[in-house]
Amino acid sequence: MYNGAMNMAGGAGRYTEQAFRKQMAEIIVEAWELIGATMQQRTQQFGPVATDPSSALTSWIIVGVMPDDPMALIDDVYRAKAKHYHPDNKTSGSEERFKMLSRAYEEIKRLKGA
Repeated sequence: MYNGAMNMAGGAGRYTEQAFRKQMAEIIVEAWELIGATMQQRTQQFGPVATDPSSALTSWIIVGVMPDDPMALIDDVYRAKAKHYHPDNKTSGSEERFKMLSRAYEEIKRLKGA
């Protein structure tokens, strides 16, 4: 936890905890604005993000690839995620995530004609 004062770059002065928290809040707001702008651009390019897990767009998001990525890259990304979320890893929720990932991958293969 932050304990009250932090040296500024170059040691020219000190931040109070209040100033530090204010600056961090501003950074977080800027980050969220950037994320919002990025999501807006993606929505304009690919359409709105659907909440239906059978949606094609949701499949791209779940696997973590873009529609114009080559199938070889999609296969590699899928294999890495499948290995991570395989139920044998015994992490909480991994079986459900693995099933969702597999369904999304099958939908992408169908869409790509692979």
